[in-house]
Amino acid sequence: MHRVEEGLSKDQYVHLYTAIYNYCTSTQTSEAITMVPSSESEYILGAHQNSSRMYRHLKDYLENYLDVLADKLKSLEGREMLNFYAVQWRRYSQSSSLLDHLFKYLNRYWISREINAHQRGIYNINVTTLICWKEKIFDIFHETITDFALKTLNMLRCSQDVDGSVIKTVCDSYVALGLDGSDYQKTTLKLYKEYFESRLIRSTEEFYRNEASSFLKKSRVEDYLLFVEKKFQDEAKTYELVHPSSQEGLRQKCDEILIERQITLLKDEFPKFLEQDDNDNLERLYKLVVRIGDVGLNPLRKHFEEYVKDIGSKAIESITVPSEETIDSKIFVETLLQTYRKFHDMVLNAFSSDAGFIASLDRACREFVNRNQFCTSSTKCPELLVRFCDSLLRKGGRKYVDSDSQMESQLDNVVSELL
Repeated sequence: MHRVEEGLSKDQYVHLYTAIYNYCTSTQTSEAITMVPSSESEYILGAHQNSSRMYRHLKDYLENYLDVLADKLKSLEGREMLNFYAVQWRRYSQSSSLLDHLFKYLNRYWISREINAHQRGIYNINVTTLICWKEKIFDIFHETITDFALKTLNMLRCSQDVDGSVIKTVCDSYVALGLDGSDYQKTTLKLYKEYFESRLIRSTEEFYRNEASSFLKKSRVEDYLLFVEKKFQDEAKTYELVHPSSQEGLRQKCDEILIERQITLLKDEFPKFLEQDDNDNLERLYKLVVRIGDVGLNPLRKHFEEYVKDIGSKAIESITVPSEETIDSKIFVETLLQTYRKFHDMVLNAFSSDAGFIASLDRACREFVNRNQFCTSSTKCPELLVRFCDSLLRKGGRKYVDSDSQMESQLDNVVSELL
């Protein structure tokens, strides 16, 4: 335990393993092994007593060793306490693994028989080391250790120079100590979730609530988008320090605090970004809101649909036609295509081809294409489209295009985008 970093050579390991084996199989009740058992029952009794004594002495040694660590922990606080805990847990875990191998014979025979006989308080060596740590260290210090671990985590979130590995060590220790009471060979996450994860989620909520509130008091919404984007990037580093089972809960809590609770503010800014054709901020806003699903996206999709409908209608209204003439089908179709392409590119780039925004665009285009001052009947728009295509295909259509490939491209556009 005290020189675990030095490790054991092969000869040292064999020597210790053999000594433990000889003691556990001896009929002697002292360290001298000279007597020859007079019967098999005497042999078994002697071996049983020695094995029991060996187990008891090992457990006493572990408890005494941990009592010394506990006294040292009581004298520390803050980062010193957390660092000491992390270092000692790593040393203890390494030593426990070595002990489990050295006492393999004791595990396999005497301990196995005692467990099968339902003897209380007897466990394999690895479990014994964990139970001793839990009783002597965890049960006394877990609240303080968790406090300092969460404070260290928040310091990391603020980009302060602290060692995040100690948080991972604390989490690993809590997971390892979560022994299943019905089967001590198994571990559960109950202890970790009760004593660390539950407090982690609460601490995360408080931290980001304060961060968001403080930032929004002095900054614009577009700056907030960058702020949250950076926070999510930083928070991904937190996932590497905690147990994987906590990652989804952390993500949901961050989404709730940084996005869902600010959704009204974000929705109010969406029209301004649309009017300014600010695709960069539209993309940032979309990538944040998509994290909370349709509850956040549907209002944006609805506003986008109404906006496209309005812009499309205004574009058609801007077409000037002398009162005695009918509208030029080429001008009409190119106006439609220009409007459609603008918002199609926006959906493609800013909204990541989101199916809901595609549907909103289609509904908006269907509305302003078929219901406008030039299409007073259901047949008028198709008539203008046919007239435009016919003009391209006729010999005179060359005045609209420069080459056959351009003509094919125009026809494809009409068919794919407007029909």
